[in-house]
Amino acid sequence: MLVWKILASGGVEEDPVCDVELDNSPNSTLFTMKGISSNNLTGSDTEHVIMMHLFPEQVKFAKLTRS
Repeated sequence: MLVWKILASGGVEEDPVCDVELDNSPNSTLFTMKGISSNNLTGSDTEHVIMMHLFPEQVKFAKLTRS
């Protein structure tokens, strides 16, 4: 799956942020993604993409980070 940064003016950046390999589990009942930004100790912005897979008995999270 390719992940793009959404622009404040609408649309997405020209190049994707990253390429994410997802396991293709048939037991997953829900998949969601959320992007957030934060400042790190050096004062630069860091972008995070949080991914969640919901399974009947567990929840799996994955975090991608881009500086």
